[in-house]
Amino acid sequence: MLVSALIALGATAAAERSRPVEEVAREAERGVLRIKNNSPFILQIYVAGIRVGWIKPFRSELFKGLRDGVHRVYTHSEYGTVAWGPKHVHVPGQLNITLDKQTADLDTALAARIYKANKASLAACGKLAERRGENVRGARAEFEVSVDEKGAGTVTVKGEELGESLLGCLRTMVKQWKFDVTGAAYTLSFTHVN
Repeated sequence: MLVSALIALGATAAAERSRPVEEVAREAERGVLRIKNNSPFILQIYVAGIRVGWIKPFRSELFKGLRDGVHRVYTHSEYGTVAWGPKHVHVPGQLNITLDKQTADLDTALAARIYKANKASLAACGKLAERRGENVRGARAEFEVSVDEKGAGTVTVKGEELGESLLGCLRTMVKQWKFDVTGAAYTLSFTHVN
């Protein structure tokens, strides 16, 4: 009895060894989606509307435990400034994501979010200028902020009828804002009216 069990076990192992390597690999990868992030952004990955994880820039990750078949996959950067997809992807499978530059509408959304979070500091500059005797009612300041890959911003402020103290205060305030670190340089433009 023991001898027949050992013979059967040996026959099974021999049959397993004789199977093509590709067939064994395909079975091992069932329910696996391999995603390569070819972008400078940290990407959050969604499969069928459910966040399954994230991938660091220029790295690959395996997402296991998915049902075989076609799934809708999309991704966005850590702060939502860049998006990709949705695309239909077959599981098991492999996916390469390349995001080179941010699109204009996403830049606009990012600028609006940062401005909304920090506009009180610009209003404080206006109040300070009023106390100094400057006429700031209806004053319009146009900002262009160049943000490097580390999140440091270089600020340009333009505006007619703005005093030097108000321009200096606005420039100083915007330089102190925290900008999203995306791993790539980007430019934001927005307008502030007192």
